[in-house]
Amino acid sequence: MMKKKIFYFLLVGFMSFSASSMADDQSTSVRLPSAQVQTENSSEVKAVDSTSGEVARFCQNIASQAQDARFELQLRQLDVMRNQIEMRINLLEKKRKEYDDWLARRNAFLTKTQDSFVGIISRMRPDAAAAQLSLLDEVAAASIILKLEPRISSAIMNELQAEKSANLMRVLVSVQKVPLEKVSKSTPTVKTSMP
Repeated sequence: MMKKKIFYFLLVGFMSFSASSMADDQSTSVRLPSAQVQTENSSEVKAVDSTSGEVARFCQNIASQAQDARFELQLRQLDVMRNQIEMRINLLEKKRKEYDDWLARRNAFLTKTQDSFVGIISRMRPDAAAAQLSLLDEVAAASIILKLEPRISSAIMNELQAEKSANLMRVLVSVQKVPLEKVSKSTPTVKTSMP
């Protein structure tokens, strides 16, 4: 069946080539009588009609094969894109793991440093510790005060300047104020009416 289609395709091409060469030959040769030209033209028209019908059938017969070939090409292109996406996802996963490892090391270092710093401050004399904490910002100093034992933190707070001590207390109260507000909103208030 495929050989017939190829044969018809070649036949149509050959006929169109020979028809164009015949037209060139006719323009250079002696003119034929008009009746003879009409019969030749009608036979050529019939030949062209029959070949165009063959071409149409050929195209109709290979339409499903062409569609299948396009479908396979699209599947191959999708596979290539899928592989590229998977490679990029793997690369992103690798980078995410590297970032997670770095973040875990950083957090461990910060925890160790903060615990070490709290240990150092707790062993210092209260006046020396107060001098060190006065150089820090209020949030960092408040977080250190919170981690110290109450006895040590109260001794350090006594040695701090009044303004710095008040700022630290404001930060400590604001940290503890948030849970108190949540608790007070959840407990119903009872209204008492005066007689």
